[in-house]
Amino acid sequence: PGLSLDSSPSVTVGRSTAQEFLLNYPNGAYTTARTHSKVNVVLFDNHVERLAESARLIFPSLAPPLDFASLRPLAWKASALVLNRLYHESENLEGEAKVVLLVAKESGKPFLAAHASPLSQVALKN
Repeated sequence: PGLSLDSSPSVTVGRSTAQEFLLNYPNGAYTTARTHSKVNVVLFDNHVERLAESARLIFPSLAPPLDFASLRPLAWKASALVLNRLYHESENLEGEAKVVLLVAKESGKPFLAAHASPLSQVALKN
């Protein structure tokens, strides 16, 4: 079974760090991106392509194999959900956000999880 576009991705918002988010899930492939103008994930397609390639290498027995075309719509949905939740729950948030997308397996089935948190001011200065 591949990633189902009918399934709802797991989403979390900035109550934990990206590292804590990743440690709460099984090992898998992940990518970390940042936003521009709050709603655009910088180089989104590049992140999704790298995530799909990493997932194929980590989980070579997935059938059908995970590819960019099947992952992109779900990654888009997850990113939109998590960013929407972050900006609605954090009314005073003025700046950009960090988005983490993770592909992992649980009980033999792949899933996508997403996390968003405010981008630190230190990261913005670099």
